[in-house]
Amino acid sequence: MVEIDYGTKAVETEYAGTIFRSRLEARWAAFFDVLGWPWVYEPFDLDGWFPDFLLEPVHMGFEQSSPILVEIKPISGFCPETAKRISSALVKSENELEPLLLGLTPQFNIPYYETAVGWLGEDYQDPEYPLHYFEHAVLRPGDGIPGNTKIKADFCHENGYWKHRITGYYDGMMGGLKTHVCQRYWGEACNKVRYRPNS
Repeated sequence: MVEIDYGTKAVETEYAGTIFRSRLEARWAAFFDVLGWPWVYEPFDLDGWFPDFLLEPVHMGFEQSSPILVEIKPISGFCPETAKRISSALVKSENELEPLLLGLTPQFNIPYYETAVGWLGEDYQDPEYPLHYFEHAVLRPGDGIPGNTKIKADFCHENGYWKHRITGYYDGMMGGLKTHVCQRYWGEACNKVRYRPNS
């Protein structure tokens, strides 16, 4: 079972004109910017869940994508309890957007796929199973998307629908963003929000 580590005090951090409740949230906002993903911080409240971010789709002429709701937790692996709470809140609120659970960092060195941004919850569209099915949100290099000059990577569900959620691009392929490339992007994001003492 994955434990959520709240042992470290959250430090309010300003980035891109927004004051985030924690440096971890600010790191993720910077990572979204590095990748070219438009985001909104604390978009709205749901019954039982307050999403940290909403990721907006980038329109590139492919199938229309819906925004993605994001929850950030200090975890290094998948947390079923958090996923269930998020999914239950979405069902209770009758909100049809997909949830994305993110941890302390992107997931590196994943077998077969290399990297994932976190865990994406896909709706089964089955009244017998109303909650979301969470698996890795596998990252794909942006240069593999035709006509793309806007984003550095996109993601899709590991075992569900392989449509990429930021661009809407689908070609039956997934994954492939190399670990060292993703680590470089994450490092860029961390450098944007690192502590700098007053001179």
